[in-house]
Amino acid sequence: MLRMHAGERRVALVTGAASGIGAAIARRLLSDGMCVALVDRDGVAVAEMARSLGEDAIAIQADVADEGASSARLKA
Repeated sequence: MLRMHAGERRVALVTGAASGIGAAIARRLLSDGMCVALVDRDGVAVAEMARSLGEDAIAIQADVADEGASSARLKA
C-alpha cells in the first residue's frame, strides 16, 4: 500500500516499469518525492521492482496494449 504524506496527493502511473526506461522513470519520480504505481505485463518482475523501491511504490500487473483488459482493471 502506498504511504501518503499529509497534504501530498501526487501519484504517477508508470507503464513498462519492471525494467529499462520505465524503471528509471519510476526511480526518478520517487526521488522527486512522488508515489508511483508501477504497471507491467510481467507481474513477478513488476512486484519485485516495487519491493525494491519501497513503500511509496505499488505494482500492478496489466497489459496496457490490451484495451479490454486495461479498462476492466481500471473499473474494478
